[in-house]
Amino acid sequence: MSSTVTGVALLAGVATAACLIASSGKSSVSSPTSLSRLPAHPSTEQTCRKHDGKSALVIPMRADDNGIFTVDIGVHNESNNETQWVKAAVDTGSESLLVATDECTGCEEGKHLGTVKNEGEFIRRGEIRYGSQQDTVVWRKKKIRIPAWLHTCDPADHDGAHTDAVQCILGDCPCALVEKRTGTSDYNILGLGSQSKNGPPATLNSLFPDPPRAFKIEVLSRDEAKLIIHHPVGPDCRNPRHQFAVIDKYGGYGHHYLVVGSKPTMFKQGPMGAGNSGQVINNKMYNVLFDTGANAISLPDELYTTLESAPYSKGTLSLDFTSLAQEKVTIRLDYDLKDRFNNQILKSGGSSMIIVGITFLQNHSLGFVDDGNSRIMTLDFL
Repeated sequence: MSSTVTGVALLAGVATAACLIASSGKSSVSSPTSLSRLPAHPSTEQTCRKHDGKSALVIPMRADDNGIFTVDIGVHNESNNETQWVKAAVDTGSESLLVATDECTGCEEGKHLGTVKNEGEFIRRGEIRYGSQQDTVVWRKKKIRIPAWLHTCDPADHDGAHTDAVQCILGDCPCALVEKRTGTSDYNILGLGSQSKNGPPATLNSLFPDPPRAFKIEVLSRDEAKLIIHHPVGPDCRNPRHQFAVIDKYGGYGHHYLVVGSKPTMFKQGPMGAGNSGQVINNKMYNVLFDTGANAISLPDELYTTLESAPYSKGTLSLDFTSLAQEKVTIRLDYDLKDRFNNQILKSGGSSMIIVGITFLQNHSLGFVDDGNSRIMTLDFL
């Protein structure tokens, strides 16, 4: 996606979670490892241990020039029996795995992310629209592999993972193969959103069909993050502190994990409180989407206009959320209206939803849990 992408820009769906069992206890790693040491691309079963579907996994994520985090995915090409490795943006705002084909028109700028052959068991044709990317696709069944490490709870280990053997999430997955692309973004996309009633196949539901599914994304810096897929049951280091109800997907929101925020308040740049008491913009309730496939904040017109008319361009927008434990949790979003690169504030153009991109979530851990019936969002401060 381009640097001008909005919240849904990258992905047009939202993500759900992955369902695995977290291992407890300390890591046996003798010295800390780094996220910069990504797992090698396993090309055969011998170099890629099949994941058991239960143990917790950590998948390193690295940001590109747009501030969008990507992971490596292997897609099997049937004609030559080889695995084509591609990079895909991790998107909590969409639900499907989307990859450009080597025949795609309009995908030229994104070919550095990798393409695959347009082959495999046919499912259907369709179109997928993101905020800044529109794709004509053919859905086909593909074998995919996602390299990862077993996740541990060792605080001395920077990436929190065993590094003795690469684990691979392996499985058949319906993939949206792009034949034609328009728009300003040009990405392969790993959607983490939940399965909607009549929507396209959700990747995590395909790979982990038995709920509950849970994942979280820890945004360590502008450059590094990690995707942790785990089982959301039992005491361990992955238990979130703050949990929030997600709006019922059958209420018209499908795969999106939307939570309700309130009391948007505007502050001058600097510590909130004391001499910087802030201005409450209004007491309305807003649906909020935390979108890792976006690098901007998209605001309803009335919020954007208030920020724009303030005597300062750098400030903080705070939002209040009520957790399932009835705790008030305030999220602070620092902004600069003059920033036109990867930390933009955009006017939604009629939408009443607030979309928060990943570049505003540094030092936060964002997660989702789907038990097959209800869904929750988790949010922690690192």
